[in-house]
Formats: sequence, C-alpha cells, structure tokens
Amino acid sequence: MSGQGHIGSPFVRSLRGLSFFAGVAATFTFMPKLYERVAPSVWRYTLEHYQGVDTQLVLLGLKVVLALVVYFTVSAAINTALSALGLHLALKVMQQDSEVIEDPSSLRRQRKSRRKMMILGLIVVVGLVQWGLS
Repeated sequence: MSGQGHIGSPFVRSLRGLSFFAGVAATFTFMPKLYERVAPSVWRYTLEHYQGVDTQLVLLGLKVVLALVVYFTVSAAINTALSALGLHLALKVMQQDSEVIEDPSSLRRQRKSRRKMMILGLIVVVGLVQWGLS
C-alpha cells in the first residue's frame, strides 16, 4: 500500500481544492441566473403534464440539479485545463532540455504566435460565457 495513489499528490490535492472552490463560486454566481431562465418553463411544463404534483418540490429539485450541473461542469473544466497546462509545462521543460536553440528569431516568432493563440482562446472563452449568460 505504501506509495499507491500518492504520485503527484500535492499537485492533485491543490488541483482538487482549486476546482472545488471555483465550482462553489461558479455555482453561487451562475445558478440563480440559470434558474431564473429555466424555472418558468419547468413550472409550466409541470402544471401541463403532471397535475396534482407539488410544483414547489419540483422547483426545489430543479435548483439542486442545476447547482450540481454547474458545480461539476466548472470543476471538471478546471481540472482538465490545469492538468493539460501542467502536462504542457512538463513537456516544455523536457523539450527544452533536449533541444538546442539554433535561431533566436524563431523562438521570438513562436512566443508571439503562442501569445496570439492564448489571447484568441481567452476571447473565445469569454464569448462563450457571455453567450451562455445571455
């Protein structure tokens, strides 16, 4: 049992902590807005198709489901992004150890293109979040 499951455990624990708090913050922030948009249609659907059912109980269940969906979606996205970033950085370190830089100008071009791709990715993520909230 010694050593099993403990590979990278400080990194994994910090990643879990970060994703937990990000998930809680996102749930606290976005779940009410999402609930406001979805609740009226769920309420109407419940009244039309399930007469005699307590709609307040259904809406409470909707809140729980929406909170879980938001939490786990954000948590999984943070875990995936940070794991990919950690892997990318580790591969970069290994690659830099094995490569000899021949032309410094090519390194500058690579850095500029990486910066452009990061900015483009950030714009896409912000656009998707705004689109989801509208």
